[in-house]
Amino acid sequence: NQKVFFRVSFGVPRDSSLVALPVVPGHHRIPCASPDYLARHGTPQTPADLAHHSTLRYMRRGQANSTWYFRQGALLQEVEISGDYLSDDGEIVRRWALAGHGIAYKAHLDVARDIKAGRLVPLLPGWQGEPTPFNLMCPHRLQVSERVKVLHGFLQARCEALLHE
Repeated sequence: NQKVFFRVSFGVPRDSSLVALPVVPGHHRIPCASPDYLARHGTPQTPADLAHHSTLRYMRRGQANSTWYFRQGALLQEVEISGDYLSDDGEIVRRWALAGHGIAYKAHLDVARDIKAGRLVPLLPGWQGEPTPFNLMCPHRLQVSERVKVLHGFLQARCEALLHE
């Protein structure tokens, strides 16, 4: 009975001593809002339009995220955002979006079911949000056991299905 230590996380690992097994390496954030919010405030057509909307901000590493990044081909656009809603809990930000309080900038995996069900609408087609790879992390190579490889394969299949349902 060998213990296995791991975690799953979004983003580029900050700790270089960890082994990152990519689950969804090409994963990105996606701007989204409820149909109710969009009916009341209109739909942004460009990243710059976000400055005229209520944006739902998330704290990352103890800092309020006030810049959202978008790419369209070779063009990179940074958008300074502000909003009355700020949380260090991504689930709270998702719930605010569902309740129609504004536009969220969430990991696609976090909102895929809501988008499929029509509870949230993806915004800015043609623009790609900030990369946020989804990884299975292990403390060192020796932890990449057969069990971890099976879990990694399961997570890859499940995430792929969720994003393409």
